[in-house]
Amino acid sequence: MQRIYMKIHGANFRDSFFHIWLRNFYDRPSGRVNRANLFHLGIRSCNFFALSFLMIIASHYATLAHVNFGIIASCLCISTPLNCILMYFLFKEKLTPRHIIGTLIILVGVIFVSLSKGQVHSQILPDSTTQNDRDAFKLISVSLALLTGCLSSTRTLQAKFVSKRYEYSPMDFSIDGGLFCGIVLGVMAMGYWVSGNQGYTWHNFWVTFVSSTLQMITSVIALNAQVKGLAGPTSAIISTNSIIQTILNAIFLAVYPSYMQIIASGIAISGVIIMVLPK
Repeated sequence: MQRIYMKIHGANFRDSFFHIWLRNFYDRPSGRVNRANLFHLGIRSCNFFALSFLMIIASHYATLAHVNFGIIASCLCISTPLNCILMYFLFKEKLTPRHIIGTLIILVGVIFVSLSKGQVHSQILPDSTTQNDRDAFKLISVSLALLTGCLSSTRTLQAKFVSKRYEYSPMDFSIDGGLFCGIVLGVMAMGYWVSGNQGYTWHNFWVTFVSSTLQMITSVIALNAQVKGLAGPTSAIISTNSIIQTILNAIFLAVYPSYMQIIASGIAISGVIIMVLPK
């Protein structure tokens, strides 16, 4: 790609490098640094790390609670009504009656997921915790999932803002944020790797590499769609991933949700379906 660009534009390597990779932060002819984009890049990188970290911790507590994580992931639907409301007031994205009804249904589903107390059976996970412990772990997991959904809304809001205000494309914004965050975390991880931490094995390295790559691709595509389209309905479509997560957890971890949790998750997803169905 670098050679193709250079051939088309007749530029040397240094010129093309600055144009492609630093154009959002540094204007070479004038020598000006775009401090606004750098500031937003820092915020985006912190948000990127927080979203990943919170979901991992939420998944951990869901495991301790013997709750199918797909059920917990349905709480991420909270980002849909938040995006609808924020984008309506800040960017004049219109809300239809269907959006409002879908938003209310999603909120009802999220509340039921949080309050449901059905027993969840697992054929793999150990049964060494009490029911009170599981309830506490589930509450923590749901709370973290809701917080993640709120952070996801701030990410969408920021990306749409910098796209309109500074012409910083959501594609570049997401990739730059992931790259910066990855570099910082990579430096931090080297300390654990050198010290011989038991969790830092080549097997775990490749597993996390594949999963983080898939996550990055998903993040780039999703953010690009949310910024260029209607953020609320787009978030609603993305929220349907909790169905896939529920199925995968049941298949590979044998973590089966209770009937009440299935119903609660279904309510939240039905709100999503109402919002995305054609007129």
